Amino acid sequence: MIDRAARNQAAEIVRRFISGQITNFEFEAKMPNTKDLAVLAIEDSLWLFYDDFKKHKLSGHWKLPDQTKSEMVRWVMFLHTNDEYF
Repeated sequence: MIDRAARNQAAEIVRRFISGQITNFEFEAKMPNTKDLAVLAIEDSLWLFYDDFKKHKLSGHWKLPDQTKSEMVRWVMFLHTNDEYF
């Protein structure tokens, strides 16, 4: 099931999070509630890259390696498609 509105919202939030514009707490609070498997998988995968007890951005100590960030940009691009995620 593709939830176009949730994908659009998630794409913007993920983009802002991986670029260090918003905190991990803002990311968690703003992610849409959906059954779209792509959104859920990306949200679940991103959880591995931050501390859910301390408020921080993905910068400084938490900065993502360039290759990891490049992969995550592909996740954002996928959210802009109408492809099913299996």
